[in-house]
Amino acid sequence: MRFANRKLLALTLGAGLALLLCACGGSTRDYEGEIRLLKEENVALQEQVRQLEEQLDQLKNTRLESWTLDARGTGAGEPAAIQFTARPLTHEEGQTARLLVMRDGMEETIADCGWDGERFTASLTLQPEDGYGYYCVLTSPDGAAERITLSTQDTPAVPKLVYLKSSLESYAGVTLTDARVDQNMVTVNVAAAVQTPLITRDGQAVGVSQAELLWMRDDEVLDSCPVELVDGETEGGFAGSAANVSFRIPEMGEESQLSLMLSVQLSDGQTLTAEAGSWTMAEGTLVEAVG
Repeated sequence: MRFANRKLLALTLGAGLALLLCACGGSTRDYEGEIRLLKEENVALQEQVRQLEEQLDQLKNTRLESWTLDARGTGAGEPAAIQFTARPLTHEEGQTARLLVMRDGMEETIADCGWDGERFTASLTLQPEDGYGYYCVLTSPDGAAERITLSTQDTPAVPKLVYLKSSLESYAGVTLTDARVDQNMVTVNVAAAVQTPLITRDGQAVGVSQAELLWMRDDEVLDSCPVELVDGETEGGFAGSAANVSFRIPEMGEESQLSLMLSVQLSDGQTLTAEAGSWTMAEGTLVEAVG
């Protein structure tokens, strides 16, 4: 009986070992296949990584870390000098840059940039017009080019260069909000606004040195009153008002005319003028002129 049990146990262990060896042998073959497949996939992934790294290098060679656009001008109606600098994200020998200016969907001008060891630089001259768009065309050493938007009407990063004509201009405006004639006096309320040029010869901001209302008979200044102008809501803008300002009505003939003028002295030496209102004498009565 004991011998039979031992024989049964030996047979059972033998069968189990055979099954284990068979199972292990099949699993080893499966692992070898999986390892081979993983190696093939790894090679493919490494190739993808290499291609992505190349694309990243190309992108770095066609991207800017920082840039500036500025302008200098002598006044309304005169051409402006545009100055451009750009620092690329990376720089390699053979990389180039150009400043492209467009207007109404057409190329206005393009200028090659020089390399000063740290930045690309370029300068060009533009006629005073509004609606310009500025782009940097950055080309990598292998010829890949990218047009980078700097400032346009849709993305006005530097509005004063997009609207170049308006930025070179300056003007004054004044509105007569109320005027009362009482015997020999005229009493007025006015609102005034001034826009100074945003682009100047030296790059310095222009301010208001003095503003005053002038009470004039024909071309003769009879009286004056200062007007305080403070910074407005927009760059280079100034605004102010004067209330209950009275001027004496002088003797005047039928052909004479009285006028109320705003005179503004700018810090760059310009004088701006605007008329608030005018009056004439009709049958001995002072009446506001029309037209």
